Amino acid sequence: MDIGYIKKIAKELRKNDIDCIFLLPSAFLEFLIGKSLYLCHRFQGLFITKDEDVFYICPSFLSSQMGSIFNKNVYSFSDDEDFTDIVGRAFSDFSLIGKNIAVTKGARLINWLKIKDKIDINIIDGDFILDEVKVIKGSREILYLKKTAGIVDEAFEYVLNHIKPGIYEKDIRDKILEYFKMKNVEPAFIPIIASGENSSIPHYNKYDRRIGMRDNIVMNFGCIYKGLCLDISRSIFIGSVTKTQEDIYHTVLEANLASEDVIKDDTKVSIVDRYARRVINESGYNKFFTTRLGHGVGYSLNEAPIINQSNNMKLKRNMVLSIEPGIYIKDEFGVKIGDTVIVEKDRSIILNKAKKDLIVL
Repeated sequence: MDIGYIKKIAKELRKNDIDCIFLLPSAFLEFLIGKSLYLCHRFQGLFITKDEDVFYICPSFLSSQMGSIFNKNVYSFSDDEDFTDIVGRAFSDFSLIGKNIAVTKGARLINWLKIKDKIDINIIDGDFILDEVKVIKGSREILYLKKTAGIVDEAFEYVLNHIKPGIYEKDIRDKILEYFKMKNVEPAFIPIIASGENSSIPHYNKYDRRIGMRDNIVMNFGCIYKGLCLDISRSIFIGSVTKTQEDIYHTVLEANLASEDVIKDDTKVSIVDRYARRVINESGYNKFFTTRLGHGVGYSLNEAPIINQSNNMKLKRNMVLSIEPGIYIKDEFGVKIGDTVIVEKDRSIILNKAKKDLIVL
């Protein structure tokens, strides 16, 4: 179990006058306890108190497995028992009756309505606690993210060798998934493969268009390694590129590089967005930059902080961000270039090494 994380979570609980937080089974929880979890519909999860105590509640058939991690602090229930009785016993043992209990996203509402109906507690949204804790990555997490970036970069090089006129968007998608399977990793999401006019849709999710000569293709895909997610965005061209396409490509690339270059410890998020937006505005394409610049990544692909012009949060060392500016000309084409970067003291480290030169196949 990662004691350092437990201490960080407990510190945030104390700071926010919260007595305990509930973490349901997830990639983050598996990382935290160092074990894979068996998922089922029955109630289970880890409770962390502001005093750094931990206990786990689960079905009885999991009690032996969880006992090897939490020793005596496992409360289990059989299918013949009401799980709320076991929750009540645990809350009584840890003096949590009448206290503030934070619950995180994904917890089943019906379970917590049953708990609150039987036990005197105050239920609080706990996502902001995890956001605060997870936003700064540890050395092991960064090591895993670097490995993830390497796999994603390799997938990009792999799929370039299979792109040609006549294939379909779904064929490119399938080649990326094929590579991930070869590397024994799961996709972080179904790859976005958008060609021609489809590339003007930021989150296009169909795959039925056939690739032709003089097409452009926007690709956005990522994978999961050791529970951590990371993705990449690249835009390429088939056969030739028009002057407008080339201008827009280099504008997006300049915005990508300008924003990545300003990233460092203590820089405001809004300033990072401003550098990218300034490049695009000065090129006359500001009305076609309709998305946020990026977001944090980690145990999901959309973590804190959100990278936009209204977020004045200051970046801190070892935050990990996705920086992905794009220009989308409706019903014509789009260009998106995105990398994952680590915030360092005086600079950023770009995890994705896949080339960003304009590629014409």
